[in-house]
Amino acid sequence: MRDEEKIKIFSKELNLIKEESVRKFTEAALQVLPEYFWQVPASATGKYHPQFDAGEGGLVRHTRATVAMAIQMFRNKNVFPIAEREQAYTISALLLHDGCKNGLREDAVSTISEHPACVVTFLRDKHPEVLGMLTGEEQEAITGAILSHMGQWNTDYGTGAVILPEPVTNLQKLVALCDFIVSRRFIEVNLEAIGY
Repeated sequence: MRDEEKIKIFSKELNLIKEESVRKFTEAALQVLPEYFWQVPASATGKYHPQFDAGEGGLVRHTRATVAMAIQMFRNKNVFPIAEREQAYTISALLLHDGCKNGLREDAVSTISEHPACVVTFLRDKHPEVLGMLTGEEQEAITGAILSHMGQWNTDYGTGAVILPEPVTNLQKLVALCDFIVSRRFIEVNLEAIGY
């Protein structure tokens, strides 16, 4: 898939990022994600996600739905008071949170436990020029939210060892909550009805 097509898929969500440096970083990061990201379902087994994000392109639909959920949460200022700058970080983190969900092998077909860390490591090690588009504060906020988006499910599937941090800040908690809600099997999202 060409880079322009990747950006077009998320054009509505990217336009919600008011911080120009964060938007440009997010666009660049989306362009370098493993190619399978654009094709695979959100869940290989279907066990942990609803029907709307099954099948080809499901992970992209799931990702768009998490951003839509965040926008709704931003509107409820009593629950998650998130400043405009942090809203940009939240949207960026959600657009990238599952970017390496199946790891770095293009032929991988199932979720790896450490996929949040895989995204961050991938950007730091393979694309430092992309991560370098952000200030230190921006990097810390966005990567921290990506790393902790699994919430309490932060252990290795096989060993049970803790491999990811739990969310601490409101921004991290919001990213984790949006991902959690959208991935509930009883939730069906109509992406066509989303109006920003």
